[in-house]
Amino acid sequence: MRKTLIIVSLCAAFFPKSAMSLTVDECIEVEQKYGIISDLCEQLLVKEQEPTEAVEPAAQSVNGPVLPTPSRNNSVTQKQIENHVFFPNGGTAFDDTALKQVERVAAVLNTSVFQNTCVQLIGHSDDSGLEKTNLEIGLKRAQGVARRLGVIVSPKRIESVLSMGETKPLSNIAPSNRFQRRVEIRVRRCQT
Repeated sequence: MRKTLIIVSLCAAFFPKSAMSLTVDECIEVEQKYGIISDLCEQLLVKEQEPTEAVEPAAQSVNGPVLPTPSRNNSVTQKQIENHVFFPNGGTAFDDTALKQVERVAAVLNTSVFQNTCVQLIGHSDDSGLEKTNLEIGLKRAQGVARRLGVIVSPKRIESVLSMGETKPLSNIAPSNRFQRRVEIRVRRCQT
């Protein structure tokens, strides 16, 4: 069975590798406690793993509900699953999977390794509907994630909440795909 990578790879998208160097002990601690392997740790912890190409999210169960399976030609990658909260049913309501993902993000942010990090939340939508409406719904989704995350971690760690609406779709799936309805999570060192 494939080892599931969860949240921490989202850091690599926002951190230069030299800006956040982790020790082997820190990488092992996070992996053992949370089952998470950071992109930053992959070079330190040599493991035999299957490639993390495009996968069907349903095959990646992590203690609870899983994302619905997109079509084979329109698959969400494992890395995208790790750093997004999805709203595949539309609207701004959290399903069980979205709630679990927010909890996972909070658990990672509450580790000693990530105690000095902050979050940027970026709402997105598919391309159905009006552009203005999609921008608004993306923002409402991001604000909802911020509210839920702010209950578990300090709200001060949420640096920005914004929306891109339908303007920045995931490139590997169609703009109309329901997995474009999402909040992207970016983590970086807090600006102090």
